[in-house]
Order: sequence, then structure tokens, then C-alpha cells
Amino acid sequence: MLTEIRDRSSGAFAYFIAALIIVPMAFWGVNEYANPQVVPTVLEVGDIKITKQELDQRLSQAQDAERQRNPELGESDFFNSDFFKRSVLNSLIDRALIEQIAVDNNYRVGNTELAALIRKEELFQT
Repeated sequence: MLTEIRDRSSGAFAYFIAALIIVPMAFWGVNEYANPQVVPTVLEVGDIKITKQELDQRLSQAQDAERQRNPELGESDFFNSDFFKRSVLNSLIDRALIEQIAVDNNYRVGNTELAALIRKEELFQT
């Protein structure tokens, strides 16, 4: 059967099919077809997408910050509670909404204003 296909596949059509297969493989490789990198979106706020990776990273940061404030929490179930996860998600939504409003209204912060805000912020004081 394969010899029959080989015998019939000659000429411009065969070269076209071969090029159709070879060109994408040359540019993107087999890995793109075997393991597509799909980033799951958890939430969309306007034009801003919040991915699962961003949510997980923010949850981890919030857990670390809460452990620093309350060391007695340790590995408690509080961090796995719906309340904690929802509060982190709500903070991401709030941040995305503020960012979307700032972009929509063309809000900008000048260098001098930014420098003054940084000087006031405790986190940047040494």
C-alpha cells in the first residue's frame, strides 16, 4: 500500500504537501506541536487577563506575608480556605480594575511624582 502511495505521489502536488509539512517544522519545530504552551486564564477584567500562574504566585506571596505577620498560623488550614483564596483573587481583580481605569483614562505619573512617592514609602527606606 505504501509503495502504491509513493508511486502516485510525484510531481508538484507531492512537493507542495512536503513543503506544507517541512516549513512549519523548520520554523517552530516538533515541540510546539507535541507540547503546546497553553496558559490557562482564570479571569479577565476588561483587556487584562489573570492567569493561573499569576494567581498561584500571588497566593504564595500572600501566604508568606501573612506568615510573617502571624507566625502562629504556620501551615494552618486558613491558607487553603475559600475565604483566603477569594480575598487574594479580589485583590487581583481590584488591581486589574485600577490598571484598566488608568489605561482607559490615560492616567500617567511623572518622574518627580514617582520619586516623591518612593521616598515616602517605608519599603524603600534603608
